This record gives sequence, C-alpha cells and structure tokens, in this order.
Amino acid sequence: MMSEQDLNKNLSVVRSRINAACQRSGRPPNTVRLVGVTKTKPVDMVIQAINADLTDLGENYVQEFQAKYEQVAAAGYRPTWHFIGQLQTKKVKYLNNRVQWIHSLDRERVLNEIERRFERPVNCLIEVNIGEEPEKGGIAPGDLNEFALAAAARSKCVLRGLMCVPPAVDDPEDARPFFRDLTRLFREMKAFLEARDVDTSLVTELSMGMSHDFEQAIEEGATMVRVGTAIFGARL
Repeated sequence: MMSEQDLNKNLSVVRSRINAACQRSGRPPNTVRLVGVTKTKPVDMVIQAINADLTDLGENYVQEFQAKYEQVAAAGYRPTWHFIGQLQTKKVKYLNNRVQWIHSLDRERVLNEIERRFERPVNCLIEVNIGEEPEKGGIAPGDLNEFALAAAARSKCVLRGLMCVPPAVDDPEDARPFFRDLTRLFREMKAFLEARDVDTSLVTELSMGMSHDFEQAIEEGATMVRVGTAIFGARL
C-alpha cells in the first residue's frame, strides 16, 4: 500500500496543479471541487486520504461502495460520497441515505427509481455521452434538454449540472474540445430550462476531467474533477 507520506505528497501536487489551472483561467481555486476516486483502493488508504483533508470521495461500483461505506463509517468518518459509475436500476436502493452526489444520471428508469427509493433529495448530474461512443453510458447530446426537463421536475433528484467521460486520448489537449462541448451544452441546457420557467439557481456544476486531463477540464470550466491515479497510484 502507498505510504501516508507519498499519498500526502500526491495530494499536494494535485492541489497545486488545480490551483495553477484555476489561475490560468482566472478563477479562484475554491471554485473547483476535488473528488478522490477510491475504486479498488483499500479502506486504510481511503482513511489516510480523509485524514489528509480529502473530503469528497467517488466510487464506481455499488457493491464495492457498500462495503467501503460501512467500514469508513464504522471508523467514525463521514466524507461526502459521490457515485460516479454507471448505475443499474436495481441497485439504486443501495445508495439511499449514503451518497450525496450521483454523477451518472442518464436514463429515465434510473430517474424514476431515485424518485421511488430515496428518502430525501440527492444532488444529481446528468452524464452526457460527449463523444457519442456506443459502448459508453450517458445520454446523447441531442436528448439532453428534454431529459434535463424531466429530471428538474422530480422532487428527489436535485439537478445540479452535467458530467462527461470524453473519449480516451494520448494527449490531454485532445480532450479539450470535448470539455468545451460540454460547457456549451451546459449553457444551452440552462437557457432551455429557464425558458420553461425552471429555477436553475442550483444548476452550477460541471464534473469533467480525470488524472490525465483535469487541468484542461478546469481551463474549460470544470467545477469538479474526478482524480484517482494521480492521488492513489495505479489501480490494484
């Protein structure tokens, strides 16, 4: 397992890179939330990160999240949990009262299940298949506005913004056009909702950018970056 010293060093480097990207784009550093992606990482490492003031944690798989949530809670920690992976309808119930954010809303069936299963409202981001890749989840860009309207009408889903996972590229600069597209879609979605008298005061978030390309994402408007490898090392 990575030493506490190395993990703290990695976190410091990532935070410095976030601050530098914010400066380059004329934004205060506190406008970007760092979500540490802890999938496949042991609970001891997760707790080390929490002790290093990483308060937002992201998980991809419901079963792994359940076990990790219980162990972290039993140790007395209450981080802000983000579910960032593809969400099956039958597993929505296991996130009730446990996650504060869902980043991967992309189907009306999941939206309806959140409405049925959740006891209190949860922050939701719509995942957009920004590269229109058939093997990936996310709603098609052309279907976004109507789906956002449906999400905004629900009481348990608090629509907060958009998320994307762009196509894999070797050069992080090649991801920039996809981040730019999501920012444009975000603006268009807000205008569409406002024209229909929807309150968009809470629709403020763009979750985009990972270890490989989070600086480019910030420069294109990201308010959340999902960083795993750059903090915790390669997947186990």
